[in-house]
Amino acid sequence: MENKIETPETEEKVEKTAAPEEKKKDKAGKLKAELAAEKERADKAEAALLELNDKYMRLAAEYDNFRKRSAKEKEALYGDSVAGVAAAFLPIVDCAEMAAVYATDGGELAKGVLMMKKQSAEIMAKLKIEVIDPTGEQFDPAYHNAILHEEDEESPENTVKETLQKGYRIGDRVIRYALVKVVN
Repeated sequence: MENKIETPETEEKVEKTAAPEEKKKDKAGKLKAELAAEKERADKAEAALLELNDKYMRLAAEYDNFRKRSAKEKEALYGDSVAGVAAAFLPIVDCAEMAAVYATDGGELAKGVLMMKKQSAEIMAKLKIEVIDPTGEQFDPAYHNAILHEEDEESPENTVKETLQKGYRIGDRVIRYALVKVVN
């Protein structure tokens, strides 16, 4: 009888000790599986974060380029507008200058012509429009348009002898080329 009593107790003890180890193994397996799943989710989240960060950086760079390009276009548009308006008014400026040459009698009409010439020069200065009057300078096709050539042994070669019509520019942008007579 002793054997019978011990046997069930031994079996029971074995069952009791085996069950917690199996439970621990099952629990450890579940924890490892959960850890692997969480690690996979974290890797996916990190990859998504990197992708979104890359998209954000590209969008920020694209916006910065757009802003710079817009600023350049705005500056160019202003310069083009000023150049276009100035080019339309240059014949009036030329007429005022020619009239001022002949306004020598000191009368009211002469004073008005001289005042108009002075005001047009002030407006051109406010708009930062510079006169191209190259008489005596070296010929530069970037700013001058040679319409007459003259042979002259006394003057240096390729020199502007006379400015027939003044040119105008804003910075490096030519509004109208100076028409000149060049010595060859």
